[in-house]
Amino acid sequence: CESRMKLYIVLFLCTQIFYSWAEPPPSSSLQSPPCNSQAIESIADLALRKINKDRKQGYIFSLLRVASVYEQQQEPTGNVYYLTIDVLETDCHVLSKKLWKDCENKQQHETVYGECKAILYVNRPGRIVKLYSYNCTVRPVSSSQIHQICPDCPAKISVDENTVVEATDLILQRYNKESNTKNYFSLLSITAASMQWMVGASYFVEFSIQETSCSKNKPQADISKCAPLDCEFKHTGFCKGSVMNTPGGRHVEASCEIYEPENLKKGAAAKEKKNHEQEQDQGHAHHHYHEGSHGHPDGHEHKHTHLHEHEHHHHETPDEALKPMPLLFSQPEQIGHVDYLPAVETTNLPSSADAPVVQKIILPFPDKPSESEGCPGQLK
Repeated sequence: CESRMKLYIVLFLCTQIFYSWAEPPPSSSLQSPPCNSQAIESIADLALRKINKDRKQGYIFSLLRVASVYEQQQEPTGNVYYLTIDVLETDCHVLSKKLWKDCENKQQHETVYGECKAILYVNRPGRIVKLYSYNCTVRPVSSSQIHQICPDCPAKISVDENTVVEATDLILQRYNKESNTKNYFSLLSITAASMQWMVGASYFVEFSIQETSCSKNKPQADISKCAPLDCEFKHTGFCKGSVMNTPGGRHVEASCEIYEPENLKKGAAAKEKKNHEQEQDQGHAHHHYHEGSHGHPDGHEHKHTHLHEHEHHHHETPDEALKPMPLLFSQPEQIGHVDYLPAVETTNLPSSADAPVVQKIILPFPDKPSESEGCPGQLK
């Protein structure tokens, strides 16, 4: 079953590459390293980390393979990489800030796949990694293909259906009632929904949530009327739940992860960095770099009641402390975007949209895939 699902995905991705063979690369200065080399896979890993970190909605992407890569030398120690990487959605929401390697790919009947085109600058001696732009295009596997592989799996349904909205409300009500958070949480967005008939209609929903200004000390009949907490230390979260309708009644299950605010984690990182610097002064010359952590930092007790008597730290994390690449153009709040396309019943598809053109020292994204014998790379 898993091999058949991968076959569908590979056929689609190969079709995308076929349709993009139109014009030669824009510059003879571009080199074509092998996609399956350890060095290029490491570059692709860096690019995907940056893409996932930049995104505000949806699920974290995992690396399926490097489909194409061009390398452009910028200076004696720096290079720009034009990457086309095939990706799969994981079960981790981007709000978690987890590393993609720490996430599981979605189950077969939930598979969402596609490709990301990214332009990445890397200067290893200077410890500089800069994502200039990216454009991802993904789509779910069609319902007919899912039915062939798993006829009894839950069927995807629109997140806008009334039954889905009602199920989401019931799941969130249960979480707010049973959790020990100080404030109520409200719906941010519904990200996935499916339905399966058992002894009755069962709905499975995934959605993101945000902390509100309404304290649990005062019961609220309608959480949607609670304003989102307007504070840099506001928590967000991601929930998975189900509503099962049976002759004996309705059964609601809820499971939510709550994520620490980025500013709070930056403060913890700054504190840890200071501790390491003190250790180094005492003769310890080791360095620790942490990216994507989402748990509670050591020593942080969950006692804040959102009167917000937090310490406000304005230190840089180790990643931000890297020397920045000079910007020769205006930098938007979000570097790139993700296009979600509907499922299709055939693999004869047009190629996805080209990545945005980045100006100055960065060339337009190559129209033709790399001709290296090592491309595309092997599936993960």
